[in-house]
Amino acid sequence: MAVSLQDKQKEMLLHMLEFNVDGATEAANADRWGEQWKVLVYDNFCRDIISPILKLHELRKKGVTLHMLLDSDREEIPDVPAIYFVQPTTANLQRIIQDCTKELYSSMHLNFVSPIPRDKLEAFAKGCVDAGCTAMISKVFDQHANFVSLEPQLFSLNQPSSYVAWNDAKSSDATIDATMSSIAQGLFSILATLGTVPVIRCPPTEGPSRLVAERLTQTLRDHLTKRTGIFNDSGASSFQRPVLIILDRNEDLTSMLHHPSTYQALVDDMLGIKLNRVAFKVPNDKGTLVDKSQDLDVKSDKFFESTAGMLFPDAIASHEEELKVVLKKEKDISAKAGSGGNSTKELAAAVDTLPALLEMKKTLEVHTNVFQATMDAVTSRQVPEYSMLEQRLIEGFNVPPAEVVALLSEKGSAEDKVRLLMIYYLTTGASSGEIADFEAILRQPMTDSTAALAVFDNAWKFIKQHTSLQKHASVGSSFLATDAPASNATAASKLKGLANNWAGTFAGQAQGWLTQAAEQFKNFLPENKKLQLTRVADAISELRANTEDESYLYLDPKIKPGSGQVPRQRTPFRDVIVFVIGGGNYNEYQNLQAYAKVRKRQRWIDHDNGSNGRPSRRRTRGKSCMGARNS
Repeated sequence: MAVSLQDKQKEMLLHMLEFNVDGATEAANADRWGEQWKVLVYDNFCRDIISPILKLHELRKKGVTLHMLLDSDREEIPDVPAIYFVQPTTANLQRIIQDCTKELYSSMHLNFVSPIPRDKLEAFAKGCVDAGCTAMISKVFDQHANFVSLEPQLFSLNQPSSYVAWNDAKSSDATIDATMSSIAQGLFSILATLGTVPVIRCPPTEGPSRLVAERLTQTLRDHLTKRTGIFNDSGASSFQRPVLIILDRNEDLTSMLHHPSTYQALVDDMLGIKLNRVAFKVPNDKGTLVDKSQDLDVKSDKFFESTAGMLFPDAIASHEEELKVVLKKEKDISAKAGSGGNSTKELAAAVDTLPALLEMKKTLEVHTNVFQATMDAVTSRQVPEYSMLEQRLIEGFNVPPAEVVALLSEKGSAEDKVRLLMIYYLTTGASSGEIADFEAILRQPMTDSTAALAVFDNAWKFIKQHTSLQKHASVGSSFLATDAPASNATAASKLKGLANNWAGTFAGQAQGWLTQAAEQFKNFLPENKKLQLTRVADAISELRANTEDESYLYLDPKIKPGSGQVPRQRTPFRDVIVFVIGGGNYNEYQNLQAYAKVRKRQRWIDHDNGSNGRPSRRRTRGKSCMGARNS
């Protein structure tokens, strides 16, 4: 595999904007379609799909002069064709029929983000006939695109309520069934976009991961049997197939609760990243806080691409070095421009480098603002101390209750306190007496709103009611067997001193104190530890004995339904797709990517079909991991 899911989805969207013409047809119609203006109409869900992938200038290049929401008030533009990109919901279909009746556009090209059910298609066709507007519908397409590509190797099904749907006792059977079917359909769309049929692994216990895995397997098997053409011959019959690991969020809640330490993950935790965009407040020239938002896109931002997965202090240090380089080059250009001894050719060369230099400086200024906003939040909430204590709990160290009480009594938002309490409960098997003491602290007056406190209180009650979630969680082994574990002995005191100096010290354009910050922040979290998702991915992809590789169900859509037993002879997987029902996070994604990068530098073992069924060394190969941020 090792392909960019984001690039694949972008190709699909651009093809859609060309009215889905292809090959010779596209070449023949190049003159006719190339300069034709068009209108793009989408619903909220499909807008979120387009947003991280296509920029405004790319839409204009494809002739899109207007892009509007389906449920907005739209004026008649009778001489322009319209491309619709929507979910096949009853409400959307009714709105499209209304547009047809009004003849808002010259023609309508309908693209459904997921296959429209036959009963809805028939009802839609009847509605168009009754309205007398069938001539307005030019074409209808199923796009298999109901997922959001946030990065080349990161996707989301954009279903933020999936965890609640399964775990809320008030959820109806119909709600649960619809949610699981929607997740299976979303995963199918991802595989259809990649053009590959994976082996599917999931826990053997009854639960959402097994339910989705079995539904997805059956859907894939049906398409392969019917030869629908969604999977080309090379993708369906490839010898090197990926493995899709479907997990349940309840298998590892601590990774979602733990305060992260890498740049992208920390920004998301402190400020919130939505569709690769972050909003925050920064002081203006008068010292007044003003709202600001920035795109954080690894495809267009080279600095962010290189630092997103770094530990926060390393990202700070990298920012400082980049800023020094930019300022030096800027100074050199000014010196050349002010000197009469340089030739015209040298001056022209210096001027040619100026646009790229200014663009890099602008990028660094963006990250200066993001650093400042993130650090303000980290400082006010004492996040380093929370993170260090949580890390000790997760790694199985004995943490005195008094230490937890002391931290809960100090700074920190209601969210921070509840997250720490949840981790303590999940990892230690705390007694009811200890928990009662902690709860008393949480009931003390805090600055958080009543609504926010109610949300966290409900989350805490849910954890307590589900005692099956209370088990010891631990960080896995190092990525490399020779890696030494990071020492946390003096980290807490260093971090506390650093936090006290953060406020008001960023005005110096990210210089001076940044090096010290990087050094003192170094032990925020061991960077070479496998999280639970990474450990499972490693165990299954490398066929490790006495691990999940032996206990998880083995589902292969290309063979007849069986017992889900693991075959005796198999080949280690080079490509891994990991999906968590209930949501993943940037920290887990970056941990998977770090693992994949390390393994690319290793000499790996390839299957030699030996008589003992075990791999033998043959050649060097790498590994790629794709993850889901949330479902």
